Amino acid sequence: MEGRVAGALFDLMDSGNEVPWYDTAFWGFDPIMDSTIAGMDNSSFSDFWNDYQGTDKHNGVRAIYQNTIDYDQAPIFIGIPNQNMIQNLSYSHLLNLWNYSSDAESPIASLTYQIVYISDSRCGIALDSHWINASPQMNWHGNCYVDIQASDSIKATTARINLNVLQINSRIFLPIIIK
Repeated sequence: MEGRVAGALFDLMDSGNEVPWYDTAFWGFDPIMDSTIAGMDNSSFSDFWNDYQGTDKHNGVRAIYQNTIDYDQAPIFIGIPNQNMIQNLSYSHLLNLWNYSSDAESPIASLTYQIVYISDSRCGIALDSHWINASPQMNWHGNCYVDIQASDSIKATTARINLNVLQINSRIFLPIIIK
């Protein structure tokens, strides 16, 4: 266990990042030493981690994960609303996933998204970075759902988005000309 803690501290400190692994942190020696000295009564790595108030927890949690120390929390989705669309229209940037996702250690821009499942391809759902786009099949109306996954590169979570393509119910009235 001590070797893993030593490896984690070294990976947090060093500038030599191992690719393709998780070590993308470069905190330097001073912040780690300052945190260690300030928390003299710390007796565990978790005490050190809880005392450190750095701004780069995304890369830090990845570096220690490389050493099998897992303090990462999975991203979460919060309150994604049902989406209503009118048939025969396309919707670019229908839904911004950044507005409905969160992660304790990672900035929203560090999360990656992917479509895991689409219940009906006629919905025409596509993902553009963090945007949901929709281009339902012409003259089709109905319901579908899409399962979206958010990942912080260590853990992932999935959410379901319900989509309703509403039928156009309109009538055309023509004037009647009577002689």
